[in-house]
Amino acid sequence: YANVSHVLLKLAALAHRTYFFVSKSNVTHPPEFRKNKVSGILFENKCDYTTWFSASRECIHGIQMLPVSPVLEFSRPLSFVAEEWADVLCKLELPPSNAWQSLLMANYSAICPQTACAQLQHCTMDDGLSRAYALYYSLTRPSS
Repeated sequence: YANVSHVLLKLAALAHRTYFFVSKSNVTHPPEFRKNKVSGILFENKCDYTTWFSASRECIHGIQMLPVSPVLEFSRPLSFVAEEWADVLCKLELPPSNAWQSLLMANYSAICPQTACAQLQHCTMDDGLSRAYALYYSLTRPSS
């Protein structure tokens, strides 16, 4: 069963990288869509850069970072995290009171754990993410 589980995990990660996490080299989405880096809503016949609950960029990207778990490393490789951060997320000006900041920082910890931890110590936390877990997660990423 271990081999089957490895295949299923790799298949899920490949599907995420193909349809949800849109790197510059992705050929599934048209060039004008690639600049978004993620698909917010993806149906059989529709792909939109939004969510059902918000059109805010931090929500569109943040929802694709859940659950905050080491398994995300399979779907969100460091190269994609860095590309998404440089092209989109670093340009967002979020106040520390915006709880989505905690999810973005947990994700950012994959490439810059010390900076992420400094932000996580003071920002408002997402309802489903405790400060203790976010700091633990950030300091135990393979890059840290």
